[in-house]
Amino acid sequence: MTLCLAVGIINGVMTRFIDTGCSYSETYEPEHIYTFTGNCVVTEAPYSVSVKGSELFQMRQTNSIMALKSLCAGDREFLMSGISPLGWEKKYGDQADWVFSGENFERSCGHFKAK
Repeated sequence: MTLCLAVGIINGVMTRFIDTGCSYSETYEPEHIYTFTGNCVVTEAPYSVSVKGSELFQMRQTNSIMALKSLCAGDREFLMSGISPLGWEKKYGDQADWVFSGENFERSCGHFKAK
């Protein structure tokens, strides 16, 4: 767990990597887009995610990462935790190996469970 994440949880506010571990650039034409860049906390490789301005505004208003509708789950995960899709695969394995057991997602080999 990173220090910023631990401090955010202790203070009762869940912080997101988008706010603590990324820099951003902004373009206005042809559409208002923010591009967030940070180093993956697993691989330490730089990773970037581009977010529509309207979706970022909606996320800030609702406090829901799901407002970033145009992003894939891997890009949303990076903005929340700092784990890129490659970092996720390195740390947890290929998502295609995961199955839902009714209560938990687990690797089909049975070695990992996450609630």
